[in-house]
Amino acid sequence: MFHQLDISEPSSAARLADFVKDKFGKLDILVNNAAILGVTVDIGDPDPAAVQEVISSEKYTSISATERLEWVDKRSTETYAEAEECLRTNYGGTKNVTEALLPLLLSSSDARVVNLSSFIALLQLFSGEELKTGA
Repeated sequence: MFHQLDISEPSSAARLADFVKDKFGKLDILVNNAAILGVTVDIGDPDPAAVQEVISSEKYTSISATERLEWVDKRSTETYAEAEECLRTNYGGTKNVTEALLPLLLSSSDARVVNLSSFIALLQLFSGEELKTGA
């Protein structure tokens, strides 16, 4: 079963909630896994899938997450528009979907919300000072 969802659009999340309510009446689990990187990475190929292929390749999976993050960071640029889109999708979109589906989760006797992220979101990759200052 498929239902289209654009997590950055509250109306899309509301349509999904209506669909789930009409079809099932409740929701037992919500897995939040949608995200964007929010940067442009110059690896010689404009396709975002190519970035994932490179950082998932054997050459890069044999190095630590910190080293992979440094590799991406050296090749990345972030515009204001990309940062805005990243926040709108990764934070706002997740919030929109969760809020739209929360009443259906509350209708379940054993509901769960699972939030997933990539290695780039690992707090262990940042020092305490970087987290405090945003540096």
